[in-house]
Amino acid sequence: MPTVTIRSAIAFWVAIISLPLLSAAEVPPRVLDDRLQLECVLDSPAIATPTGLEVDSQGRIWVIENNTHFRPGSYSRHPFDRVLVFQPQSRASGKTDQPTEVPLTVFKDDLKNSMSLLLGERDPLAREATRNVVFIATRSQILKCQDHDGDGKCDESLVLINFETAGNYPHNGLSGLAWHPSGKLIFGCGENLGASYELKGADGKVIAGGGEGGNVYRCDINGHGLEQVATGFWNPYASAFTQTGDWFTVDNDPDSRPPCRLLHVIEGGDYGYRFRNGRKGTHPFTSWNGEIPGTLPMVCGTGEAPSGIIVHSGKGFPADFAQTLLVTSWGDHRIEQYMLKPRGTSFGADFKTIVIGGEDFRPVSIQQDAAGNVYFSDWVKRDYQLHGQGRVWKLSPKLATSSKDVPVAMGAPRSSASSGLADPFVFSRRLVESAKQPSQELIQALKVATNPYAAELAFLALRQQKGLTPEVLSMAATSPHPSVRRLLVQAVAEDRLPDAQKWIEQVLAGDLSSKDLFLAALAARAMISGQPPAEFEKAPPATLAKPILFDSTQNPGVRALALELLNPDDPALNEEFFREVLKGSDPLRTAAVRSLARASQPARKKLLTNIAVDESLPVELRLDALAGLILPPPTTADAGAQSSAEITQAILKLLDSSDPRIQSSAIRTLRNVLRPQIAAAPELARKIEKLQSTGRGDVLEQLKIATASGEPATTPASIDWNTPGDHQAGRRVFFSSDGTSCAKCHRVDGAGGNVGPDLSGIARTMNRQKLAESIIEPSREISPQFATLALEMSDGRTITGMLADGSPKGMIRIRNHEGVVSDIPLDQIEEQSVSRESLMPKGLIQQMTPQEFRDLLSYLETLK
Repeated sequence: MPTVTIRSAIAFWVAIISLPLLSAAEVPPRVLDDRLQLECVLDSPAIATPTGLEVDSQGRIWVIENNTHFRPGSYSRHPFDRVLVFQPQSRASGKTDQPTEVPLTVFKDDLKNSMSLLLGERDPLAREATRNVVFIATRSQILKCQDHDGDGKCDESLVLINFETAGNYPHNGLSGLAWHPSGKLIFGCGENLGASYELKGADGKVIAGGGEGGNVYRCDINGHGLEQVATGFWNPYASAFTQTGDWFTVDNDPDSRPPCRLLHVIEGGDYGYRFRNGRKGTHPFTSWNGEIPGTLPMVCGTGEAPSGIIVHSGKGFPADFAQTLLVTSWGDHRIEQYMLKPRGTSFGADFKTIVIGGEDFRPVSIQQDAAGNVYFSDWVKRDYQLHGQGRVWKLSPKLATSSKDVPVAMGAPRSSASSGLADPFVFSRRLVESAKQPSQELIQALKVATNPYAAELAFLALRQQKGLTPEVLSMAATSPHPSVRRLLVQAVAEDRLPDAQKWIEQVLAGDLSSKDLFLAALAARAMISGQPPAEFEKAPPATLAKPILFDSTQNPGVRALALELLNPDDPALNEEFFREVLKGSDPLRTAAVRSLARASQPARKKLLTNIAVDESLPVELRLDALAGLILPPPTTADAGAQSSAEITQAILKLLDSSDPRIQSSAIRTLRNVLRPQIAAAPELARKIEKLQSTGRGDVLEQLKIATASGEPATTPASIDWNTPGDHQAGRRVFFSSDGTSCAKCHRVDGAGGNVGPDLSGIARTMNRQKLAESIIEPSREISPQFATLALEMSDGRTITGMLADGSPKGMIRIRNHEGVVSDIPLDQIEEQSVSRESLMPKGLIQQMTPQEFRDLLSYLETLK
């Protein structure tokens, strides 16, 4: 567990002075906002392994003691889950006494795998019918429990919802009880390990399913009118609503698809996860952040294993807490605050940590009382198996402020005439309506669609209607929009449509303009052949692609895409292979050059140089080769100094080219070595002087950077980024082998690094201006999952990096800007903070010419 510096210890213990309940060896969680204080108000043995929590208007704490979640044979507490009610006593000083070990009331004690509580007194309609009611969610039931005689014990328990399934994992069934502003009950259901199920309401309404992932539902207070609201979750464990009625839920992540998600839930929304397509969440038919048309992106990522969420009323707390979201992170030992901000017709959010603890701080459910004080349950141990420990904490202001709710008008902007289908939330709402249109109208819409969003909308609506006739499939297979063809191969495979193989092969034989479409077609082919999607997930793309690459009977375009999916340093991609492919034609030859540009294979430089200087080859191919030859600054220890010198002399000759694109790219290739070459060669110096006087456009701009010794040649003010660029040239900038290479950290269609966000679909959520701003000011807006952690170590070091998934017990896993992963012992960390600085380096724009920056933006705009 983290230790505390002497300097911070005094303030720390003042803030949480009432923590004698913790063992002497334990360092309690820390409050990172000095306006707040933390108290442990319940501890074991009074409470053990708590899950759901509520606080009533009398200040009583209602908490589920879970005694059935992976219960070991030696466990000696009560045989069932219990709902316990405590009344912590406060002294005149306001400090909470150590609670008695006996609860005020055992409200109910015959439960199993109980997850969440909801008090009827929180009913937004304040109905008499809910006043003495407590709703309980277990894995398999939603219960309505009533205390008729006022003794604090349940007298009547009615089953509102039954979840009938063979699935029995304790915490991936029903949970997440909340009040909808309309007065209806909201609850979630996890992925249930893909098992089939029937969800039955008290009025006999049945919703059946299985394998689609998690869902959120609603019903009335009697269990009538059951309906599914949204789908595509992993495990929507808790929900909350803002004053304006916007619904947010926290969703745990599948095995290999971090981060966990904060989601804005809308009617009919599809959030992309499909258990039937593999548990890991990496299958091409599974979406996690709106990557597939028709699915919705997250507000932002959260800490690991988010288990509770509230929208703070603002009452009592500092004003900046009003209508912000507070989330518990079981896996990252913290309480997180999310400040919403409009993004299209939905939201993004800024993030900060409010409370941080050590290995034995595992917050679960969270709630606020009438005064605005925040309570949360703490499972304490990492073990899923019952262990007999548990706590409840109270987070409160040191100085109470307003006793009233603080109104904050923070609703998401609604759709308007200017809200286009490029906004995924507009698209989703329109899809709900379009699915009600006559099929002939949708077929006509598909025929005349001039943009991909309109075509996607028509196709998806027809699929919902089960209207994918041969006529519709033929139109989709020949659509000019790759995204529509992608939807086609997914639909024919998942729905097992007749002639599915024909449609998939037709797509593979056509224009495969993206690796995403290629992978989707491969996944569809595997699915209809009978391969379980989970098996497809286990095979890396390179494993699937390699046989296609080396099959000379395959379409050259398909082979080119297969090559792009392989690691450039794969042993099979040897010099003999590249020499043979480079004798051929495009698109496979171009793919080979681009692969060589990212490889470390010994013959790389020689092969690329031969292409770059060969005037008989297409200019674009030569430019790709030059982008892979950018030379590092010379050093006396450079083992490749001789070969670099040979390359330099060959590339210098290209300065005489009649094509300014070749001249410009040659200068960029020589950027790091040109100045010493000029100093050593008077003839070259004269050539450069001539270029400086006669050159135009990017040739001059490249020379400014290559020969500069003072102020940077490019600044934000010097660039008109609204002027269109060349997206092919922008791709070369993105994948270039020098310091400006975006691909060192970012991935596009499977190629590149995994330090920063995957940019494969970035243009679906960011316009040109936003893209420009994110490069010029990388720290202006940082998603929580890519925030930089600063760890102050006990030996004086500071370690920075992003949180990586899969932290071992007692460790925190960090990935640095080079992509190197390290496991840091928690007990060696003295301070942990979230940096406001992005790992993305500043000043990248100064390493690009204005034209390169415009080209890069144009390339990023193609990533949809």
